[in-house]
Amino acid sequence: MLNLFDPVIYTADEQSFVDGTLKPLKEEAWKDQKVKTKSLRNRISTHTIIAQGSRCAYCESPLVKGAHAIEHIAPKGLYGMFSFEPYNLVTACTSCNSPHNKGEKDTVKRPVNWWDYAANRFKIVHPYFDNPNDHFKYLDADKTMFDTPSCTAEAQETIKMMHWDETWAYSQRVRNARTGQPHQMR
Repeated sequence: MLNLFDPVIYTADEQSFVDGTLKPLKEEAWKDQKVKTKSLRNRISTHTIIAQGSRCAYCESPLVKGAHAIEHIAPKGLYGMFSFEPYNLVTACTSCNSPHNKGEKDTVKRPVNWWDYAANRFKIVHPYFDNPNDHFKYLDADKTMFDTPSCTAEAQETIKMMHWDETWAYSQRVRNARTGQPHQMR
């Protein structure tokens, strides 16, 4: 998992648009097809792809054209008010963001702080708020096999939610290790 430090920063006009127009619409705002909203979503997408080095925020696989999307760490269907929260937005591959894996699963621990995103605690390792090295433990130097019992509860939940204990995910980690792709977790 990537350890991210560079969320999108809105211009004053963009922040005013988010606060005054989009936040009140919550989840529906993300689906808005007006030019200004589409432009903002495109800027978010471009920013996150560059900030993540063209890699999935979760599994670190190279992003392939047409096989990735902006991902809401706290799902917009449950937490619409956070749809445009910069620390809630990453780009993820279609495998990690599929309904089978993370999708719209709840990632926020109770009680929820509805007014301050950063004050929330998360069930999974958060790419902006947590250092993955503090959570994930491995059985090998290439970091392809998890030492699940030694992982934190958040890492164990991430592994479970993302289905990273399945063969497809292990194969992807091995492929990434063999191609020498940089891993933030090394």
